[in-house]
Amino acid sequence: MRFNRHMLASVTVIIALTIVFATSAKEPANVDGQTDSSDQARHAEDHEHHRAIGEVMVANVLLQLHWQGLETNESFEPVVQELCDSFTPDAFKWGSIRTTVNKPKADQLPSNDFERGLLKRWESAKRPTDHSIRTTREGIFYYRPIYLNEMICVICHRGLNDNEELKEGDLQGIIRIRLATNSKRQKVPVSETSKDR
Repeated sequence: MRFNRHMLASVTVIIALTIVFATSAKEPANVDGQTDSSDQARHAEDHEHHRAIGEVMVANVLLQLHWQGLETNESFEPVVQELCDSFTPDAFKWGSIRTTVNKPKADQLPSNDFERGLLKRWESAKRPTDHSIRTTREGIFYYRPIYLNEMICVICHRGLNDNEELKEGDLQGIIRIRLATNSKRQKVPVSETSKDR
């Protein structure tokens, strides 16, 4: 598949949105255990802010992975690689967590009990949550399940995953984005928020 000017325009829009969100990123709210209405409002605002940044970054990651995997013009591959390397600001780190049936590499396994639970929950969910945001001493992490919602995705990933049993609706994996590190680590409690679709 060759990418044309429309795809490049889409990439440009995603880069622009990423820069806008990255430059507007806020420090996490300082939580001291009190739960008055202003703290709840600030928490809701922070959640929406982190969700918006997370969604832009997930779209960015998926575009990069598919572009790198589907570009067939060998002379254009170095340009694709250079663009993809420049898409993600250094402040944002990402990784993927894959289901066991999709033969994950060592760095695609859940790294803690929270991620193992999230993977199990999203693999078996009838009505899955659309994302999860977790604040830890190491940073703020955005988790987004990636489902194979179209047959074209299933057909392609059956070969990539060496898994002929894949079907529409299956969980391919989870994209994990580290949105920020906490400069005030001792003051930020571990928390998780999720929203239904």
